[in-house]
Amino acid sequence: MARTVVTKTHILSALFSIFLLLYNPATAQDDATETVEAEEEESRTLNAVVVTVTRREQSAQDIPVSVSAFNAEILDKSAITDVRELTALEPSLFLSSSASEAAGAVARIRGIGTTGDNAGLESSVAIFIDGVFRNRTNVGLTELGSAVERIEVSRGPQGTLAGRNASAGVINIITKRPDFQDVTGYGSFEFGNFDSYRVSAGLSVPIIRDKLAARFDGTYFDRDGFIDDIITGDESRTRGRFLLSTKIDFEPTDNFSFKFGADYSERDENCCASVVLQAGPTVGIIEQLGGFVGSGAGAPSPILDGAVVTEFSSDDPFDRISATTPGVTFQQDVQEWGVNGELNWDFDFAELTYISAYRDYELLRGQDVDFTSADILFRADDGFDQEFETFTQEIRFQGEAGRLDWLLGFFYLEEDLPFTDAILLGSDFEEFANLVTEAGFGAPVPDFNVIGGLLTGAPIAPGEFLPGGAGVIADEFNQETNSWAFFTHNIIDITDRIELTAGLRYSNDSKNLDASFATDNAGCTTLAAGAGVGLVPPALLGLPCLPFFNPFVDGELTAERDDDEVTGTAKIAFDVTSDILMYGSYARGYKDGGFNLDRAGLPNPLLIDSDGDGINDAFEVDFDSQAFLDANGGDMSTLEFEEETVNAYEAGIKADWLEGQLTTNLTYFFQEFDDFQLNTFDGISFIVENVPDVVSQGFEFDMSYRPYYLEGLSLRGGVTFTDARYEEDLGDSPLFAPPTPENPEGGVLFQLPGDTITNAPRWSITWAMDYEHDIPATPFYGFLNLNFRFNSQVFTGSDLDVEEIQGDFALLNGAIGVGSNDQGWRAEFFARNIFDEDFIQVGFEAPLQGGGTVTNPLVPSTQTVNGFLGEPRTYGGRLKYTF
Repeated sequence: MARTVVTKTHILSALFSIFLLLYNPATAQDDATETVEAEEEESRTLNAVVVTVTRREQSAQDIPVSVSAFNAEILDKSAITDVRELTALEPSLFLSSSASEAAGAVARIRGIGTTGDNAGLESSVAIFIDGVFRNRTNVGLTELGSAVERIEVSRGPQGTLAGRNASAGVINIITKRPDFQDVTGYGSFEFGNFDSYRVSAGLSVPIIRDKLAARFDGTYFDRDGFIDDIITGDESRTRGRFLLSTKIDFEPTDNFSFKFGADYSERDENCCASVVLQAGPTVGIIEQLGGFVGSGAGAPSPILDGAVVTEFSSDDPFDRISATTPGVTFQQDVQEWGVNGELNWDFDFAELTYISAYRDYELLRGQDVDFTSADILFRADDGFDQEFETFTQEIRFQGEAGRLDWLLGFFYLEEDLPFTDAILLGSDFEEFANLVTEAGFGAPVPDFNVIGGLLTGAPIAPGEFLPGGAGVIADEFNQETNSWAFFTHNIIDITDRIELTAGLRYSNDSKNLDASFATDNAGCTTLAAGAGVGLVPPALLGLPCLPFFNPFVDGELTAERDDDEVTGTAKIAFDVTSDILMYGSYARGYKDGGFNLDRAGLPNPLLIDSDGDGINDAFEVDFDSQAFLDANGGDMSTLEFEEETVNAYEAGIKADWLEGQLTTNLTYFFQEFDDFQLNTFDGISFIVENVPDVVSQGFEFDMSYRPYYLEGLSLRGGVTFTDARYEEDLGDSPLFAPPTPENPEGGVLFQLPGDTITNAPRWSITWAMDYEHDIPATPFYGFLNLNFRFNSQVFTGSDLDVEEIQGDFALLNGAIGVGSNDQGWRAEFFARNIFDEDFIQVGFEAPLQGGGTVTNPLVPSTQTVNGFLGEPRTYGGRLKYTF
């Protein structure tokens, strides 16, 4: 079940009925008894949070795991409606989006995550919703559309229980189940700036009291964008989300239960236009074509004055203006649905849990690939079609035998990933190529249509040699994944105060890929023929034969790979006192290898002379692209990347103070990754590379405080220091080669050795305050929430160019409101990014618009750098009624 984001903080049914449950379900029940013993018990467990990270219900303070948990009340008071907003509460978690929120969402824990929107790459942070694995980060990071019981963030490798996609950690979302006793429900309405509104409703019905109950939740959210396109009049970063979910719980006996869930969601959004962080010389070429770039270029950009486009100069990217080719959009349409079932059967010797799920996800996406109003490169609205069909099964046996709490399990996953992409030439491409080529040669060069006419012997009109609409007919990938694993996770009470945890998992993963590539790019073929007989300088082929529509790799390929790995964990925990736990742990995690689903990663026959005759393969008269692929890419070695593994060590101390009013947790961690999977964009194509050695180390501190002396006040905070960096010696790959006089440009990733990982802040600090109090002489109470996050400087681009750095910044969010003492209704005003802080999520090299970086002293930088911006200040009101 479980819509990947089945969590809707605003619509949490029974929000106040689980207020005490928030910290301890058992104590919440004791609230009705007014004995001194019950009050003392409540005080001791005030800050305890029950989690299921070990597949057992345990207090977060009692387990040797670095985990944070946020329940319904915390999420609701913090006005969190999207999983990405969890960064306001969890300092070790970093969430961002790139060129597409639907395809490029990235989660990082302790600085570790998988960059980019390449469907072939899987996340280092696993996402589970109601026990069901979501196979990509972008599938899981979205609207919290249903009532949520709790969200858990487990830090560090969780490979024993969570499997191959948890080498950095796990986000576990648990939604609220139906109520067997009473009819309950909620309705909420939210409105705000950017013409946003959200309508949510839910209903829980006991069909057969204590036996059968059902729950229904739904949300619709709509919002205008905060990037204005001055050419098309469209807005980017819009929201249009619709979610429905239902749950049915059946408990016919005390030892048997069955849970069913189904959900359906749609996203209809325009994302993501960019702005300019640094303008290069190609901005002038764009202007020669009659085009414009987004704000931040410090060059003429368009602005509408009535119906007339005039010019102005914008040095500030945070003017939030984009310039997009008319008729081209950043549309992204997502349809997703799924069903799941969970069976629990308690035998005398053990409890059986069986979870089965099927999910279907499809994304259609368009894009102005060059991010300018000149018509250079584009994807049609249906040019990018990505699907996931995922079937998962998990079965666990769990029981106790004396001092041993044992668990045995089996997991199976079957995933079909069909993916089609087509990047096309725009109507201005040929003229753009003429101007850029001439600038590169430093002297006049005949236009491409003139050269083409001389080669073919027939006149070719300008714009018809490399015509708009040519390019990729279809690049089709079909990847099938089968994964299975046996695992065990056991807890042994060595003494009453010492506990040993031992876990082991064997995983086997196989991937089979069928791919076909077809282009309509006769201009490139003609130029290559001319180069083969010495009539065309090979340098002229650079733009007409770009890797992402190079006809010399047209053909079909098949490939397969198999990975198997043993992962596990060992932990020792010591109860120093009943309120202090110390522990040390080792964990090994793993992420399987795969394939870069991008034709640009294939070997380039324009650069290869396989027969040694001094003529590059593409220039040969008898060149056969399929034969070339069979000979040079048949093993898919240039698209294939290896598995990623990690060995992690932790030492921590968890403590309760002041009779349960204060909890503190301190953790030191050291994580060493081998063959870290990195995806980077070099301005022309995506490159997937295994980086040999990456280390992430540091400490985490978090606390929560609910003082007796001021009832209604709750404080939470955390500090994470992370030093996540690439090792100095990354081997002899040409990608990491430094600039030298013989190779002045160096490798694409020459800046990586010894430097910090992308979007891995050294310091992250969060702080939150909740306060509520009865309003004297009224049946109402008032409340106030504030939460704050500070991030130190980060590289936002995976190539670590300094032009893409985001400096230190801090965000403050808040909510204030009133509610009825009977917990029936609640009204509030909320704001996010209260001080309207400007920041970028990702900086990147604008496609085809220069190259280099200022940190390379041997080659002048000509690169235009673009950026995707973080959200500005948003605010609004919310009214919610619960019964």
